[in-house]
Amino acid sequence: MELRARQTAADFLEQEAASYLGVNRTGARALEVLLRAGSLTAGELAELLGLSASGTTPMLDGLERVGAIRRVRKTKGDRRRIHLELTTKGRSLSQRVWGDLYAPLAELAEELTRAEQLLVLDFLRRANAVLGGARSGSNPRAPSLVESEVDAPMRDPEPPAEAPAPELYTRRTPARRAPSGEVPG
Repeated sequence: MELRARQTAADFLEQEAASYLGVNRTGARALEVLLRAGSLTAGELAELLGLSASGTTPMLDGLERVGAIRRVRKTKGDRRRIHLELTTKGRSLSQRVWGDLYAPLAELAEELTRAEQLLVLDFLRRANAVLGGARSGSNPRAPSLVESEVDAPMRDPEPPAEAPAPELYTRRTPARRAPSGEVPG
């Protein structure tokens, strides 16, 4: 249930980010990846986003049109190898959206012991593998890193503290549309 709640919160944040940035959700994800990575080829970005090359090109064209990215040739020898980078505008907008989110998440991670961090990381990697398998039609059981790197037994999570966690964003409920496209009254 917590994974579903985390995914719902991430979906909501991604949609809000896309609206703020003036791009679609795939474009917003691309900007977030480029903010973290710095510079990637179109193929590398497509792989990280789970896109085909044919699906990546129009998205990149749109991001370039709004001034969020630029295509850069880093090597003179291979004219085909183009890297993607955020422009000053793209970096500024992306930093406003995701920069404020990274610090509180890093603080949460710092509250955990190294063994707990490895356990969470292992679980997330394995959950992503299962979800990726569901998308592709298979259901692989990802190998565990925990068994080899952490010598700690599983335990029930501690109950949450009394103080609520600070809100990272304000939640708005979008209007539901009737099948005809009209907003129900």
